Amino acid sequence: MSRIFEIRSSTGVRRHTEHDLPLAVGCGAQAQVVLAAGGEVEAHLALSRGYLFLQPAPGGLPVLHNNRVIDSSA
Repeated sequence: MSRIFEIRSSTGVRRHTEHDLPLAVGCGAQAQVVLAAGGEVEAHLALSRGYLFLQPAPGGLPVLHNNRVIDSSA
């Protein structure tokens, strides 16, 4: 079975599978998850041992996970 991830934004809904990971999060052309403001790539969404995680990009803005700033994968 394959997981499906839905990214909802003002431009619509995009679906990704685990084969599309990692996904770049940011404002640049390389970002698959587009933010309203920020740098080229601020974080990545990826999968490790069956778990989805969020990892801040080096040199990016502070990334929040569950209302806490993270400095490593969460």
